[in-house]
Amino acid sequence: MRTQLLYSVFLVLVAITQTLGAQGERDWDDPTEALWRFDLTPAQVTAELQATNGRLVDIEVTETSPLKLAVATVANTGRFKQDSWWYVDLTAAAVQTYLTNNNARLIDIEVYEVGGQVRYAAVMVRNTTGAQWWWLNDQSLASIKSQASSLRARVMDIEEYTIGTRTTYDAVLIDNTGQHARTWWLYTDVDQTALPGLLNLHGARFTDLERTQAGKYHAILHQSTGERSWYYFGIDAFNIDRLLRRNGARIVDVDMTHSVLGTKLYHVVMMNRSNPLETAVGDVLRNNIATADFGFYFKQIGGAELATMEVDTVIEPASLLKTLHHVHAMQQVRLGKEKLDTVHYSFFDASEGCPTGKGAWVNESYRETLRKMMQESSNTRTRWVTDRFGIPALHQTAAALGMKNTAINHQIGCNSTPNTMTLRDVSALHESVANGYLGPVREQFYDIMLHEGGPADYPGWGTTPLSSSVVDVEAQRVGLSAGQLDAFRALLRFVYKPGGYFLVNGTFITVGGWFRIPRYENGVLTAREYTVGCFISGAETRATAEQVIGQVATELVRLEIRAAMTTMRNFTPGSVQPYGSGCLGSAGTPAYTAEGVAAISQSVRLQLQGAPATAPVLLVVGISDRAWGSLTLPLSLDPFGARGCVALCDHALPIGAVADSSGGLALAAPVPNDPRLFRATVYTQIWVVDPLANAGGFTTSNGIRVTIGG
Repeated sequence: MRTQLLYSVFLVLVAITQTLGAQGERDWDDPTEALWRFDLTPAQVTAELQATNGRLVDIEVTETSPLKLAVATVANTGRFKQDSWWYVDLTAAAVQTYLTNNNARLIDIEVYEVGGQVRYAAVMVRNTTGAQWWWLNDQSLASIKSQASSLRARVMDIEEYTIGTRTTYDAVLIDNTGQHARTWWLYTDVDQTALPGLLNLHGARFTDLERTQAGKYHAILHQSTGERSWYYFGIDAFNIDRLLRRNGARIVDVDMTHSVLGTKLYHVVMMNRSNPLETAVGDVLRNNIATADFGFYFKQIGGAELATMEVDTVIEPASLLKTLHHVHAMQQVRLGKEKLDTVHYSFFDASEGCPTGKGAWVNESYRETLRKMMQESSNTRTRWVTDRFGIPALHQTAAALGMKNTAINHQIGCNSTPNTMTLRDVSALHESVANGYLGPVREQFYDIMLHEGGPADYPGWGTTPLSSSVVDVEAQRVGLSAGQLDAFRALLRFVYKPGGYFLVNGTFITVGGWFRIPRYENGVLTAREYTVGCFISGAETRATAEQVIGQVATELVRLEIRAAMTTMRNFTPGSVQPYGSGCLGSAGTPAYTAEGVAAISQSVRLQLQGAPATAPVLLVVGISDRAWGSLTLPLSLDPFGARGCVALCDHALPIGAVADSSGGLALAAPVPNDPRLFRATVYTQIWVVDPLANAGGFTTSNGIRVTIGG
C-alpha cells in the first residue's frame, strides 16, 4: 500500500529551522485582514487593493475574454507588509523584465492562453531577504525535480498547462538552505482520495495543489509546526467565501479546476489568520455546529477588539433587538419624560407570537413593562414600547448610538421583512451606554436586563456558565483566597439579552451584552468593561445552539477573567459582619444588613427593613464598639424608655435619613480613596424614631462591623 502511495513521488528532505525566510505568504499564520474576490476585471482588482490597503498573494484567471480574475489578498501591514506588484497578459520575457526591474521574486505564477498564445499572470514581491530563487519555464516534471535536487531548492508553486498537444510545466523554486530551509515534499499525479493520507503520513499541510488535466493532483506539502490549515475540492466561489469566514482563514492557494453547468469550481488551501482567542472560540463553534453560520465579538470598552468573527455580517437579531427599545425607553427616563414607577394603562393581547397591540386592559408600571420585555422577552411589551415612541424615533436612537446597520422592519414576533443588526451595532449600543449615554439611569438600565445570577431566560447564557465554568475554575488556577474570590464576585457583572427563532429549517439565535470585570491595580480596586455578542444562524437543534452559545461566552471571557484574578492575589479583603441585635418596634424589629466590597474606593450598600413607614432614622458611624465617651458599650437603653434596645457603637458620625413608604431604607456608603483607611474598622447602627414602640419613642437595629480592605 505504501509503495502505491509513494508512486511517482519526488521527495526532498532537509533540516528544519525556525526562520521561515522568504516563504512567508504560505507559512505565516499571523492575524491579518484578508479578502477573496472573484470574477473581477483587472481594474476592479486595482480598486479593491487601494480601498483595503491589501496586496495579492494568489491570482487565478477565470475567464480570458473578457479577462476576469479571482484573487486572494492579505493586508499590507505588519509582518505581511512588502513592496509587491502584480501583472496580467505578460509574455515570459515581460515577466522576467519586471522581475529584474523590481528586484523581485515570484510568489505566484498563473499560465493561460489567449488566441493561441501563452500569457502569464504574476504576483511578485521585492526580494528583501536576498534569497536565491528560480523560475523554471516550460519544463518537464522530471526536469523540475532534477533541478530542485541539484540546486538544493524546494518548489513553491507549480503550474501545468498545454501548448498544442504538449503538456508542460512552470515552477517557482527557492533556496532551501539556511534560514530558508523547510521540510517539504512534492508529490505528483496523486489521486484526490490519497491526499489526506499524505498529510497524516508526514504531519504536514498543503502549500500548493495543482489539478492535472487527467483529474489528479500535484501537491506540495510542508511539515506542520502547529499551523491550522484546511483544504477543499470542487467548491464554488461563494462557498469559498463562506468557509473562509467560518474558519477565520485566508487563502494560501486557490485554482479554478472546472465548471459544472456554468458554475466555476475551485480547489482551495486555507490557513488560519485568527488570533489565539478567536481560534479557540471558533473551534468551540466549528466542533459543535456542523453547517450553521456564526460570528462573535468581544471588545474592551474604550480599548481593543479582542476577538472578532463576522462582526459586520447583517443578521436577523430576533429579540436581541429589544435592547434598542430598552435604551430608547430609558433615555426618556433620563430626560424626565417618563418615570419608572408611573403606572400606565394599555392593551396587551394574549398573543406573544405576533402582538396586535389590542386586547384586555392591563395596568403596570413603566419599570415592569421594561422588565418583562427584557427578562421575559415579552413581545406584547415590546409592541407597547414601539407604539408609544414610534419606529422613526427608535431609528434615531440607533443612529445616535452608532448602530449603522440596524433597522426595525417589522414588529418583533411577526413574520415579515427581517429586522437587521450586526454584532458591531450591539457593541456600539453597549459601549455608548457604558460611556454615559444614559447618564444617571445607566445602572437602572442594567438592573432591568437579564444578569449574572438573575432570572434565567433562553438561552441560559450567563446564569451558570460564568459562575461555575469560569470563575470557580480560574480562581482555583490563580490561587485566590475565599475572601479575594468573594470580592471579585461582588464586583463582577454581566448583563445580556438573548433572542432566537426556532424554525423547521434551523435555529437562529443571538446574544449581546456588557461585562464588568474587577481588577486590583496600584492599591485600588478598579474594573474594565467589555461588550460581547454572538450569533448562530441555521443550527441543527435548539439545544445544541443554546449550549454552544454559552460555551462561547465562557471562552471569550476566560483569559480576561484569569488576568484580572491574577491582580486580585495582592488584594487584602475587607469584611462586613453583623453583630448584636435590634429591639422590637411597632412595625417589627429593625433589620439592618450590608452588602458590597468593603475596600478603598469601593462602596458598601446599607439596607434597613422593619421600620415604620416614612419614619425618621439615624445612621450612626462610630470608631468603637467598646466605649462611647465615658460610657461602656454595649449600653442598655432601658433607662431611656427604650426597653430591650442597646447602643452598640459610639456616635462619631451621625447621618439623618427617612424610611420609605414600606419602612425600608437603602444607602450607599462609599469608602474614600485614602490608603490611610486600609484595615481600619468602623461600627454602624441605625436608630429609628418610633413613638408607638415604647416610652422612649425609638428603637435600634443590630450593628454592622466594617473592616476596610485594599
